[in-house]
Amino acid sequence: MNQQKYTFENLNEISFDKGFCIGGTVVKGIQQIEIKSDDSDVSQITLKFVGKVKGLDGYSDNQ
Repeated sequence: MNQQKYTFENLNEISFDKGFCIGGTVVKGIQQIEIKSDDSDVSQITLKFVGKVKGLDGYSDNQ
């Protein structure tokens, strides 16, 4: 894993309180999660999810 130094103030907080949450926001459409953790006090999270991309998938503010 990357050995960069991080402070906890500038990292995203991940929780499983009400599903998979990033910074308190639930992420929907998850297909795969990989979490790697070692002795560096931070984890590397790889997230694969599906969604509609505004301006690309026919999604607009009128829906």
